[in-house]
Amino acid sequence: MIGLQVFKDFWINCQFNSYFSLITSINKSYIDAAYMNHYEYTIESIATGNGTNIKYLRSIPSIYQHKLMQSIIKVSPIIVNNEIDIIDNAIELLKDNFIYVGVDLYYWIPNGICWQKYHKWDHYSLIKCYDNSKECFLVLDDNLNGFDIFEIPKSRFETAVANSFLHPTFLLVDYQKDIFDYSICFDDVIANAKRLTKELSELHVELWNYSDADIERGWYMDLFSTYFFSISNRHIANMLLFERLNNLKYINSASLAHFKAQFLKLINGWDIIKNKFLKGNMTVPKKLDCSAINDLKNILVETEIKVWNLLI
Repeated sequence: MIGLQVFKDFWINCQFNSYFSLITSINKSYIDAAYMNHYEYTIESIATGNGTNIKYLRSIPSIYQHKLMQSIIKVSPIIVNNEIDIIDNAIELLKDNFIYVGVDLYYWIPNGICWQKYHKWDHYSLIKCYDNSKECFLVLDDNLNGFDIFEIPKSRFETAVANSFLHPTFLLVDYQKDIFDYSICFDDVIANAKRLTKELSELHVELWNYSDADIERGWYMDLFSTYFFSISNRHIANMLLFERLNNLKYINSASLAHFKAQFLKLINGWDIIKNKFLKGNMTVPKKLDCSAINDLKNILVETEIKVWNLLI
């Protein structure tokens, strides 16, 4: 088995970071693949308990990046003889493999967004190994401080898995042990920049169309804050990408300084929006100025369009 190291240069989502933890542990050159601007913006919608259909924004890895990850990492369901013996099954599987385990995040990691707050926010968490001396599992996952390795005691592990709706409980990780080195293709960077400017130009629409009743209940405010955190972190990745473009002599140092300044504006701006949702959900009564948030979103969208057009 590879010496699994956590990928935490930035955070996109749990699947992205866990997959790139595996991939960059196989071959370090794939750090550049994580930095590449293979991402896209999408507008989605979700209904609140009050019946409002709220439109919201996400940034997600592109189909190309998904295909890259899945060409190297394969996961397959594991049917165990006795699903009741959660701990024994997990320990046995970890002797020769890394595994994903379905968990209820309410019980999973302290300081996580769902910790002791939201039931039935389930996902698959990557398990590195079982530490017999400490009687705990080492898992790659995230809390409000970012993606990292966490220790999960046996009792909490069992509770989180037993309360998850995800089936199968276990997914076995398989990976290519020998993969060609990755290298940045500048033509791909430019092609993605052109695509992103088009996607961004379509984002000047009203989002997060909360009613007063929705705000009072705080519907999805914590969830949307994680999406803003992901967008902010994507711009951290963009800064790292442009540093690599400078190292590879595609852009000069003066251009790098300008681009980094713009990405810092984008990072700070999306963090402001994230904090507005987090603070708005904690105030009594809850509050959210959706009009001001949309105005800031539009400024950030225009800023990113200018960045990519300048590179093009």
